[in-house]
Amino acid sequence: MEEKKKRGGKKEEPTKIELEFIHERFARGLTNREILEDIQDELTLPRKLAFIVRRRKEFDVVKTVLTKQTEGTYDSDNIENKKKHWQRLSDRAGEIMNYFKRYRPYTDDCPLIEYMVDGEDLELDSLVDDYRSLCLLTHLKNEYSKLSGLKSWDDLPINRIREWDLIKILGTKAETGLFKGKCDICKGWK
Repeated sequence: MEEKKKRGGKKEEPTKIELEFIHERFARGLTNREILEDIQDELTLPRKLAFIVRRRKEFDVVKTVLTKQTEGTYDSDNIENKKKHWQRLSDRAGEIMNYFKRYRPYTDDCPLIEYMVDGEDLELDSLVDDYRSLCLLTHLKNEYSKLSGLKSWDDLPINRIREWDLIKILGTKAETGLFKGKCDICKGWK
């Protein structure tokens, strides 16, 4: 009986000593060929270049993860801060939505700022002109292209509140607390 050759079988896994040997050389900046020669000379192991290439790929991934972890990219504080930020944006979406409900039936073609000044609505003016409201608008502009022309809430034409379905959009954001894109605060997180 002829013995069948194994094809596509599992490659032999490196030992811990071998991995330390290879990774130390990666860290020193040696090329794949130099490492292959070292491993054959010093550890007398019959390895191929493809084996070293696979180990370098794994090494680079681990190096990236550790670097990001050291920089704080994977830091749980960032996750907590993001949750708090999104909750604040969610709350602000609800506040703005409730104010916008006051302006029904949304027939005027004037910007919100004129409506606020004429109606002496200083509370709404301070609400939409604050930094958190601008962050909310940035997130909404990333998700809803119809808002992309707005530089601030002040520019919003009153008649667009209904046309763009802003009450529904703001209500959804207030309930879900999920946002797309990055505002100035989010850009600080990796």
